[in-house]
Amino acid sequence: MYRNPFASPWKPALDRRQALILGGTLLAVPPWCKPLRAQDADEKPANLADLARRAQHPLPDLVFDDASGVAHPLSQWRGRGVIVHVWATWCPPCVLELPRLAALAGRLGPDDPALVVVSADRGGPAVVRAFLARHHTAPFTGYFDPKTAIMEALNLEELPVTLVVDKTGAEVARHGGPIDWSAPDAAAQMRRLVG
Repeated sequence: MYRNPFASPWKPALDRRQALILGGTLLAVPPWCKPLRAQDADEKPANLADLARRAQHPLPDLVFDDASGVAHPLSQWRGRGVIVHVWATWCPPCVLELPRLAALAGRLGPDDPALVVVSADRGGPAVVRAFLARHHTAPFTGYFDPKTAIMEALNLEELPVTLVVDKTGAEVARHGGPIDWSAPDAAAQMRRLVG
């Protein structure tokens, strides 16, 4: 998992303008990226069944784009519940999760919570589509946040990160790091989490 080196000890995290003032070239690499290390890809995924609900936390109405550039507000899934998973192509644990996420997305029905997989890659859909094709990952409906607005709005400091949003649109769980999405009861666990 990747932590934002600018988020601590400084609170709030440096914004883009501040980062540009401090070094200009800092914007060439996502601010929460740390050097890639082999052990990061070996991080043991958490079990979906181990995620616990917590008190409801209101969320802003986050907006992310689909591959056609159409904006989708988080509120469009109100009443259904949603699992928002933020990832990037340059994040080894994120990449290892993709085949399992794609397989799970294919098993979910209309009564299951929505699985919203959001790429934080700055290149947007073109970069992600090429990446998925190179890695032979089954296609799934992906969303994009190339300006990292979600990361900034929620002060996310790591990737991958998963938010559980209940049927009222409130956050009820958050997990930083990979999750094992291949459990046979993954859809049931998602339904349990969103309530």
